[in-house]
Amino acid sequence: MTDGAKVVEIGGVSKQFGQTTALEGIDLEIGEREFVSLIGPSGCGKSTLLRFISGLDKPRSGSIELSPGANEAEPNARTKLAFVFQDAQLLPWRSVLDNVALPLELQGSSRSQALSLF
Repeated sequence: MTDGAKVVEIGGVSKQFGQTTALEGIDLEIGEREFVSLIGPSGCGKSTLLRFISGLDKPRSGSIELSPGANEAEPNARTKLAFVFQDAQLLPWRSVLDNVALPLELQGSSRSQALSLF
């Protein structure tokens, strides 16, 4: 349980891939300004859970609730919710700095605005 406002609330989330259970009965609350790490062996469902939170995939059962605006950018601010997948997803034709600026560009910042933050 968190002391501050809840940003993410996960209740009873489960997922199967064929006959393999990836996640079952996962409950988690993440509060405002909390820094959370998902740690575990390969194949235990860390990336699957992140995909659910981001909306890239849906659980078989359970619910994932985000506070209003949790993954929306505010003007002149970064998003309130962010995560990093375990595999690097760099675009080889972009410089390191351009790869770092890409999420800001995808949120509507111009390239020069995004690069000015670094």
